[in-house]
Amino acid sequence: MITTAPLPAWRDFADLLGGDDDGADGTQLAAPWRRADESVFWFSRAAFALAAIAYARAEAAAPSVWLPDYFCNQSTAPLRQCGARIAFYPVAADLEPDWPACERLAGAGAPDLFVLVHTFGRSADGARARAFCDLVAARLVEDAAHVVRPQPGVGALGDFVVYSPQKVLAVPDGGLLLVRDRTQVEAIGGAMRHLGRDAPTPWTWFAKRGAQKILPPAAFAPLRRDRAFNDDPPYAPLPPTPALSRAARLLLARAPTMLAMAALARRRNAIALRQRLSASHAPSPFFRAEDEGPAPYRLVLDCATPENAQVWYRRLGAAGVPVESWPDLAPEVTGAPEKHAIALELRRRLVFVGVHQTLDMNALTKRFARAIG
Repeated sequence: MITTAPLPAWRDFADLLGGDDDGADGTQLAAPWRRADESVFWFSRAAFALAAIAYARAEAAAPSVWLPDYFCNQSTAPLRQCGARIAFYPVAADLEPDWPACERLAGAGAPDLFVLVHTFGRSADGARARAFCDLVAARLVEDAAHVVRPQPGVGALGDFVVYSPQKVLAVPDGGLLLVRDRTQVEAIGGAMRHLGRDAPTPWTWFAKRGAQKILPPAAFAPLRRDRAFNDDPPYAPLPPTPALSRAARLLLARAPTMLAMAALARRRNAIALRQRLSASHAPSPFFRAEDEGPAPYRLVLDCATPENAQVWYRRLGAAGVPVESWPDLAPEVTGAPEKHAIALELRRRLVFVGVHQTLDMNALTKRFARAIG
């Protein structure tokens, strides 16, 4: 079945049903992502890692956290719940921070935490972000939730680095926080205790993924609600289950093998779809192939206008292509269009196609080619 998320192998189901924890601690599980002597903290979702950093920085008052305005609002839920003061800085047309705007905003009040997002697996300008943070005395957080594994330009300069194995691997949950500053380790540990130790149940994920592997796509038609391109999912706080589940721990023990396969397959799949975009009327890739990164999170298509984006979203979906629009933007962004014009424009004209490692690419490329015409 062609799905937007990776599907586990049958061996994974067997491990979840009867497997024993192999005894690997959090540091061992983090080996594929960890550099040198970074301290390791695991969560069920990367959003909880951002909240833990904010808690750790709250010495006397709620910390100021700067996020890009092109950022999923649902992922801000734990930050909002912990009382962080969130500000959204504008992005430029290439999704890099609008640095002149950031410098002007810092004049009215510098952030405690500046979050640089490596969106869609592309390496953002970490050196520029490091220089900005040093100038305004802020801590740099590299959000690598869309990055499969460390790559050039990702994870080397941040005080904190966040990965999200849950987004790129077939695991029920998993968010990883790497801490380079030793003075912050104890505070992060205290923040984790504050967030709680409950873990999500994997059985809903287990049942859904099992059904997707066994049942034909037609079986899901009565349950599927086709979301319109401009529809945003309703905002809701995340369940209070910040800890990594045992099921995720079991599957992450094989992360080195899974990551290598995922990285190669995502790049190969993105290239295969790019090769079918030669028709003059088709959307264009938003990134150049050399800038896309070694393991794309999605193939990002620039449809030029909001009207074209809606047409192509419907057309690709009707052909059975795993197509998505951006999940949602924060109300602070949608409510101030004069400040966040580029983020709003990108939300209206970009379409995303899945390229993950468990796709049947023969079937997908045929559907994609049929949709392109």
